[in-house]
Amino acid sequence: GDIRNNSGPTKALLWLTRANLFLVLMLENAARAEAMWRDAGAAEAAEAAAQASVGEVCTTVGECANAAYASTLKPYHGFLASSAFSVALLAVPSAKGFVGAMLGGDDNTARLQKDLSDFASKWRQVLESVKAKLEEKDCWFEDVV
Repeated sequence: GDIRNNSGPTKALLWLTRANLFLVLMLENAARAEAMWRDAGAAEAAEAAAQASVGEVCTTVGECANAAYASTLKPYHGFLASSAFSVALLAVPSAKGFVGAMLGGDDNTARLQKDLSDFASKWRQVLESVKAKLEEKDCWFEDVV
């Protein structure tokens, strides 16, 4: 049958890859968001972000998530899914809350900023490989929910 009309493993892999690309882009944005790190009270990480950045796309965690959503998931979301995402953004933590949760008791924000960037870069390579394989097999298709 037509793979576009089923809910099998290919479609699950398609959506898993899209969701992970969203998360990776959000982390990449956050790692480069100098203002976000400053708001979190992490001056050293803010300096590292400023040096690594080619231009901030966001200044808050919510903006980082929204920018990532706009380029990864939004093209595949209809009105209801986009509306649900907008509501979910209301629950995004502050910069302090995000950094505190990611630190998990550690206090080395510069290392966290670097780890986020490194993780996102490595995970992006894996996801781009999966996406390329899905495209090669004509399985990266418009599946709007």
